[in-house]
Amino acid sequence: GNPDLIHVHSALNSGLLAIALKEKHGIPYVLTEHSSLIAGRKISAAQHKLINTIYQKSSANIAVSDAFNSTLSDFFPNTSWTTIPNLVDDTLFSPSPWMSSRSDSDRIQFIFVGNLIERKNVIPLIYALEIVSKSIDARLWIVGEGKLKEKIRKLSIQIGIDSRVHFLGVLDRDSLANRIKSADCLVLPSKLETFGVVIIEALSCG
Repeated sequence: GNPDLIHVHSALNSGLLAIALKEKHGIPYVLTEHSSLIAGRKISAAQHKLINTIYQKSSANIAVSDAFNSTLSDFFPNTSWTTIPNLVDDTLFSPSPWMSSRSDSDRIQFIFVGNLIERKNVIPLIYALEIVSKSIDARLWIVGEGKLKEKIRKLSIQIGIDSRVHFLGVLDRDSLANRIKSADCLVLPSKLETFGVVIIEALSCG
């Protein structure tokens, strides 16, 4: 049979489908908004009109942070919002007893987790690593993939810190949790985030 309710994640990705199913089958939907494009108001007037309709036809609209709630309420004044933050699995992302027993305790291990795209702002992070590496033994793990990967790799070679930058690709949840636990500091230099789940995952790891 048909579902009782549809949970839509981001109007830009699946809102039109939700409206179509509601009109054809009478299935209501609730919507959780995550889009950084909407948070940054980087949508066209036509997109704004369409998204506004999707929000208005939703049974409930959910923002992942209070700040994003305020942005959405201001950008779409005829809509109402409830804040429900993203969650973290604290059975997986939790402090580890072996964190303090590393053999390379004099080294500062940074970790970045995210797509290697313009909005994540990784290029300035590489320059920052060059600066701090002049005074401390610092390393950077980069977890994720994206179109800027080769540009980031070439930059690290160009400025002479490629031995300090390690590309780990996309990791499964267990491997990611272990990497975060064994790092000293998470860095997230994004230009804009609607929440940033990796931040609370790192905080949960201590």
